[in-house]
Amino acid sequence: MSNPLALVPLALAAGHGHAGPSLDDSFEAQQLVAAGLTLLQRSAPLVRALAGRRSMILLPASPLFLTALAASDGRGAVLCPADESPDEILHRCRDANVGAVLTLEALADRLPVHLPAVFLDDAPRSARVVTPDRTQIVDLGSHHGLALEGERDAPGRDEEIVVVQHAGVRRSVTHRDLLADARGAADALDYVEEDRVLCLVPCDDLVALTVGLAAPLLVGARVTATSVLPALRRILHDVSVIVASAEQFVAIARDATPGSPANQTTDERSLKLCICVGMPPAEELSASWERLTGVPLSAGSLRTLR
Repeated sequence: MSNPLALVPLALAAGHGHAGPSLDDSFEAQQLVAAGLTLLQRSAPLVRALAGRRSMILLPASPLFLTALAASDGRGAVLCPADESPDEILHRCRDANVGAVLTLEALADRLPVHLPAVFLDDAPRSARVVTPDRTQIVDLGSHHGLALEGERDAPGRDEEIVVVQHAGVRRSVTHRDLLADARGAADALDYVEEDRVLCLVPCDDLVALTVGLAAPLLVGARVTATSVLPALRRILHDVSVIVASAEQFVAIARDATPGSPANQTTDERSLKLCICVGMPPAEELSASWERLTGVPLSAGSLRTLR
């Protein structure tokens, strides 16, 4: 019998972690994944649009990535930056044989007009599927529970789950690849169920997807995936791991109240790990960040985090 936990979305759901859009709001990972699978089961127009084709996920940093990934079940999902130009999005859709785009209403004007779009603004409660000839509101709230029994450590399936692009080169990533990297990162970073991970980088970045979402959810941790930068004082108190770009670390440090970290003792601080995704942090940023928080910046790459 096939192991359902060889599929990334179900493996993440089986970790029994949580993911949310803010430090104060979260969903069970199971609920987000179940919503995506329910969407695929209840929307015949979406199934037809994706027949023999890939999906595209066009989202900022958001827990809805889990729903979009689950709704792409059985086909690869092309990951595209939410700030990409309409022309580049169209090119990627044509080049990768995309049949539908999973996104938010705010990004509608970037989408190719001929492609079906799935708007996830109200997920995991509902979704809006728009095709050239109709609009369908899909209820995602009532569904059967997920079957999450299986070998937790078994290899993932050797089938494509996401397609990423870096420096103009397209790369296909399998369930096996992503699960192996996420498990390796969870071990290397000593993730535990009690961790609270703040992921500020969208999951179209493979390091952010692996280290900021998949790895912590595998161990049952809580992930906040958002593009909104919390105050440094809040991060020190409520976050144990932060995954962000150098620019985001600079912005957080710039807005910090002078001397605020000094108001907390080491025992009161939760922050233990800071991972800089993308361009390595400059020495000046690394030094100032460690002075502010007491935690050094680590350069994030799958090679160094295995």
